[in-house]
Amino acid sequence: MKFLKLLGLLIFVFSCRGESVDDLQKIDQILHIYIKNSAGADLLNNKNTESFYSVELKDLAADRDRVSVSANSKTDGDGTKFLEYIAGANRILQPNSTDAHQIYKSDIAVQYKTSDSATAEEDRMEIFYDNTPQVFQINSVIYNNVKIFQKVEGQPNIITIVK
Repeated sequence: MKFLKLLGLLIFVFSCRGESVDDLQKIDQILHIYIKNSAGADLLNNKNTESFYSVELKDLAADRDRVSVSANSKTDGDGTKFLEYIAGANRILQPNSTDAHQIYKSDIAVQYKTSDSATAEEDRMEIFYDNTPQVFQINSVIYNNVKIFQKVEGQPNIITIVK
């Protein structure tokens, strides 16, 4: 009996929170990373002889040196492989932020290995995020000092790196 009273009380409390769907912050932070050569060949597909042995993301703003950041390998409807980065790298609040609009940046090294060796080619990717009461989303991506992505409202966050 006590359990039913407690359960009824919990249901009442959580149903009276007063939040509507409009009060919730939208989160849009998933980034799809395609890596191709200049001819458009998929460099993440190991069936391609030019593909990379591995591609790793490393957090350059981590407390420890170059902490690995998770990016899951996925395949789209066309059979093209891509990396899905959701989160994991530190986000640093930028000085041009305000209380109503905060801007964060993640600084990531992208390491490409062409064989099982320890040497890797490395590029730099900076991801900028907007944070307002309504939305937390990727705003832009800079790759090797070149802006390669600018958020378009309602569109997915997709970048293609040409190596």
